[in-house]
Order: sequence, then C-alpha cells, then structure tokens
Amino acid sequence: MSIITNRTGQHNNKGFSLLELLVVVAIMAVLTGIISITYRTVNKSNVNKAASIVDDYLSLAREKAKTVSAYEWNMTISVGDDGTEVSYVKKAEKESDKAKMDSKTLPKNVKFKIIDDKGNEIRLDNTIKEVSVAFNSLTGNVAKVYFSNGSKIDVTDSSYCDFIAYYKEKTRGVRLYFVTGKHSQI
Repeated sequence: MSIITNRTGQHNNKGFSLLELLVVVAIMAVLTGIISITYRTVNKSNVNKAASIVDDYLSLAREKAKTVSAYEWNMTISVGDDGTEVSYVKKAEKESDKAKMDSKTLPKNVKFKIIDDKGNEIRLDNTIKEVSVAFNSLTGNVAKVYFSNGSKIDVTDSSYCDFIAYYKEKTRGVRLYFVTGKHSQI
C-alpha cells in the first residue's frame, strides 16, 4: 500500500522550479533598479543643495556688507577633514579680526571648482583649501575673490566667476557678477 500512495501522492521535490527562479530574478531586478535610481537622485539633490547654500551665503554676506558696518564681509568655502563648509565672516577692523557669523557643512562628496569668465579653473582640494569673496561696504559689489594659496581673481579685469558644485558628472553652479555683487544659480 505504501508503494501505491507514494506513486499517486505528492512527489518529494528537492529543487526549485524554473518558474520560482524566474520570479526571484525578476524581484531582484526591480529592487536593483529602484536602488540605483534612488542613489542617482540623492547625489543630484546633494549637488543642488550645495549650490543653494553657496547662493544663500553669498546673499547674506552681500546684504551684511550693504547694511552693517565692518572692515569687510566675506563668503568663504573651505575644505577640511570634516567636509566642505560654507560660512559668512565679518572682519571687524583689519584682516586678522575675523568673526564667523554662521556656517553650514555641505553634503558629503560634493566638491567645488571656481571658473572665471576667461575659463581659468581652480579646484578646491588638498592643495587649495579655501576661497573667499569679499564685498565692499555700502555698495555690495565684489571687492576681491582670493584663495588660500595666495592666488586671486582680478575683479577689475573680469566680469564674473562661477562657483560650480559637482559630484561625478552632476553639476550645479552659482554665477557671481563682480560689478554689482549679484548672483544667480546656473
């Protein structure tokens, strides 16, 4: 009797059917697609956020230069061990009297390069760790753009520079016009 029930009853299957394998492969493909799309969206969002922060801090430093008396108001982007930071700085009476008014750390992996209107490019990295934009009092136009290695962009010979936030192929920029101090995202 036991031989007959084994033949007519359920078979003892010890493997997967082709249909089960296809379902698992399809589910894995869908999950992989969703994860890769999310990853790309997050990276683009981080680049956009970094450019927006630079835009905001340029506005803050420019407005302070026009309304609050000080030796100089700066917007600074600095690269450090903890990441890249954007701040606006008040210089009271001379170059050494600095007071950081506010700062934000930018999203990780976002880097910056500065390009003037002639196409000269300077990247912020381990060699050049900082760029500062100084605004003139009362007018809010750009007094100077200078880097931590001593180089600078001649604001009398150039009309603008771009602050480009980038990560791999994703970029977002802010164009700063020297004569007026106005800026816009590009």
